[in-house]
Amino acid sequence: MEPEYIFIPLAIILSIYVLLVVLDILLVAYLTKVVRRISNSINITLSSYYTQIKKTVELLKQNSFEISEDLLAKLEYIEPNSFDVMCSETYYKAKSNLSYLKDSLFSLISSNEEISNSTEFCDIKRNISELLLAYRSLVIKYNTEVVAYNYWIKFLPSRYIHKIFKKKTLDLAS
Repeated sequence: MEPEYIFIPLAIILSIYVLLVVLDILLVAYLTKVVRRISNSINITLSSYYTQIKKTVELLKQNSFEISEDLLAKLEYIEPNSFDVMCSETYYKAKSNLSYLKDSLFSLISSNEEISNSTEFCDIKRNISELLLAYRSLVIKYNTEVVAYNYWIKFLPSRYIHKIFKKKTLDLAS
């Protein structure tokens, strides 16, 4: 075999390798944008959920309903930026507090037939149901994209390039 014929297969293999690396880098960049977009949507959804919980508290206060200091403290603990960083401790605590508040407030309201049958409460209840459904859907999308992202940053031909750029695996949301 002549020497120039050895370089042709090597050039083809090197070209395929470079193509895989470039495609992987482009795919990771795309997945980063998608994950960020979904994360922002989750943030907006949870902030809207928080707003609906605050409306529920206002509804109870308007009807001279006693709300425990514990519930008010949990509401005050949640700050508007609590949902900015996905999968952080603040995020999970705020989400847990929202769930606890919803259950507690709805339990209080169920004992009062006048408030529980009011159109304002029915609207709040419907909005919260829709927000929770949207949240679950967004978490599924987020987790799907995170799994893809984590796979592609560990893909062999370009994993070292991603290490140089300090790309880290992302955590799944719950």
